[in-house]
Amino acid sequence: MDSIQDKILELLPNREKVLHLIWDNLEGPLDPALTEFIHSKIGDFGSWRQRSRGNGLLAYKGWIYNKRKQGHWIYMFKNGALHKDCYFRNNKYHGRCKLCEPNGSFEVNEYYKGRLNGVSLRYDKDGVLFQKWIYVMGKYTEIYGRTELGLINDTKNL
Repeated sequence: MDSIQDKILELLPNREKVLHLIWDNLEGPLDPALTEFIHSKIGDFGSWRQRSRGNGLLAYKGWIYNKRKQGHWIYMFKNGALHKDCYFRNNKYHGRCKLCEPNGSFEVNEYYKGRLNGVSLRYDKDGVLFQKWIYVMGKYTEIYGRTELGLINDTKNL
């Protein structure tokens, strides 16, 4: 616990950096001593939300602050498999977001204030990259498919 307290003291007086340290790196709910320390230094830092399904498996977990999702959030399918592993800022995707399909395929996207911004990678159920998109503030600028990524060498038989 001392290392978290030391990190918080290093980041102060920048309250926003402290909040992001908590939201992005800590699992909640926090122990009472750490909660009291944080409240004494920065005040309200939100609350940990976690919900389980009727079968006992996790449905989602993450931080809420001012009624908005903040930091790292995880969502699970009914069978317990990962559905979304994303970062939020003020209820909008912000940062890396991994979206998984029930068949095992997934994509990894970069967001900035709720808009796709950066590289978007799509993988098949075996974990093989098959599509790459490059976005700038919500608009794609380049698309690469299996051929451009070198997954298909014989373009005559497409």
